[in-house]
Amino acid sequence: MRFVLALIYMCVPTLLWAQDLAVPTIIGDKMVLQRNATAHLWGTAVPNAEVVVKTSWNKAPIRVTADAFGRWLADVPTGEAAENQKITIQSEGERLSFSDIMLGEVWVCSGQSNMRFTVGATIDVVQALKKPNPKVRLYNTGRRSSRVPLENIYEVSWTTSAASNLRDFSAVGYAFGDKLQQELGVPIGLIGAAYGGTSIESWMPEEEILNNQRFLVGLNETLQRNAAKWKGKERYFAAAQYNANIHPLINTTIAGVIWYQGCHNVNNAGEHYDELLERFIGSWRERFHNPEMPVYVVQIAPHTYAGNAGALLREKQAKVAAKMEHVELVVTVDQNERTGDIHPRNKQVVAERLAAAALGEHYGLPVDFRSPTYQSHRSEGNKLRVTFHDAEKGLTCPDAQIVGFQVSDAMGRFHLAQAAIEGSELLVWSDEVAEPVNIRYCFDECEGNLFCANGLPVTPFRTDFDALRLGARSFYGTLTPMTVTVKYKGCRKIPFSGKQIRLWQNKNWIVQQPMKELLGWEVLAPNMLEVGELTPRVQLTAHADGYVYILARQITLIYDKEGWEVIPCTNMPLVDLDKKNRPRGYVFLCRHAVKKGETVTLPPMETMGGVHPIAQEIIYEQ
Repeated sequence: MRFVLALIYMCVPTLLWAQDLAVPTIIGDKMVLQRNATAHLWGTAVPNAEVVVKTSWNKAPIRVTADAFGRWLADVPTGEAAENQKITIQSEGERLSFSDIMLGEVWVCSGQSNMRFTVGATIDVVQALKKPNPKVRLYNTGRRSSRVPLENIYEVSWTTSAASNLRDFSAVGYAFGDKLQQELGVPIGLIGAAYGGTSIESWMPEEEILNNQRFLVGLNETLQRNAAKWKGKERYFAAAQYNANIHPLINTTIAGVIWYQGCHNVNNAGEHYDELLERFIGSWRERFHNPEMPVYVVQIAPHTYAGNAGALLREKQAKVAAKMEHVELVVTVDQNERTGDIHPRNKQVVAERLAAAALGEHYGLPVDFRSPTYQSHRSEGNKLRVTFHDAEKGLTCPDAQIVGFQVSDAMGRFHLAQAAIEGSELLVWSDEVAEPVNIRYCFDECEGNLFCANGLPVTPFRTDFDALRLGARSFYGTLTPMTVTVKYKGCRKIPFSGKQIRLWQNKNWIVQQPMKELLGWEVLAPNMLEVGELTPRVQLTAHADGYVYILARQITLIYDKEGWEVIPCTNMPLVDLDKKNRPRGYVFLCRHAVKKGETVTLPPMETMGGVHPIAQEIIYEQ
């Protein structure tokens, strides 16, 4: 094993250290080494010189010889968990000393923006800043990219989890590590390596892409499609994050990886994300020299992805988890506290589900960690009975109505469905379908509310094979009829009918599947908006107590502007008639609580992300 490690290490094409005694930044004060394993220390020294490594937990020193280039690598047995350990490294009269070292469990926390989402930005894990766990140590690579594999990560070091260090560390990563530490009672080392807006290809070794024609074609198409937007931004290219954040660490002995990524790959979800994810896991296992290394994948949460793109990517994440050994899926279909937000601010639950996967699957503790998954269904009259894996403790729903289910008729058309729990099974039906054929659960951007009795959400699924067919539009709730007065110039008032609705006069974007609850209402649409132009701050005056409503695209911005909230399951797909009716996004219904006579100002948005007042009756004053 040591020979293989040394050979890999020597193949790195560039030298970043001088030919004297030095180590990379992953080795230093306050670091955590994997317990009960063979850890690796490495670096440079005078060529052909002897390097002597002494540890406070091993009686005998470890002696190795640097090669002709000055490179050396030492195998270091670690033993049981421990704190306050020391290491000295000596060669040719030079000496390096490291202290405050811990032996424990080391995990890599990687992915894109939801893994990068910091402790200080959350509304739950932020409480950890008041009392950080002193037995959790942090190594945060930061936002780094490189076109070539690097040997070291400069200007980074191991730190304690003091609030000043913890605030900018991954919230999911830290809460995961904190939970492990509490349950295992051993030190935890967390390597944070996450970069927002990055693809899975950028976290894979370049040869994994170059040696697979399908991967290469897919990546090239993506790069060409976004050439102008991504010009000069190397983070989007193959291996850019792997080269800068992971390759310098491949000699590190780790327990496993938690992985939260996928949003950036949604546009290609219908192609081969499952193959990419499987190869990504395999490539990291090869580079970290651990063929059974656990990798726990967080499923992307509901957002406003066009068509079934998000659902397809979730399906592929689940497919890989079901196929590969020591790969588990953390389901987040219930985790948007703000509908459609691509960055849910609650991270504690996600982290605890990841920790449960590690405790149950890797550490063998008696912990429930698998979400129920579809097993089979059969017809019972006008209903379908559904059975699940991992639902032995029964199913539950905290709400009066189970949402997210649809059934298809004999023509393949999907209809909203009802569901009733019968122990660990489910009955699903629609009053509009006499003989239902197939079932979908949250195979869109609907937020699910069906759980196993252990609190884990049921995994989204479908039983049909028509990935391109869109389901029925889901809406659960009631609307408040309202008359409003709107003051604004340059709009036109149009009826909200059952036909296609064109809200942007200078765009061929058509609202499809308009909500039947809005039929007969009126909507204001601007006559023209130029690229980059902001919508005006339109004012609505309510004629009664209740809610005023708007239609909006950029809903993640709505939350932070003057008290507007998005109504769940009101997404209506936008179709671009210039692109063969392919959905390009959704328009959502949002509301604001008002009193009679109260005036509310609409939040301005850029260009086509604009907002549109909608009411049962609009008194329009130009």
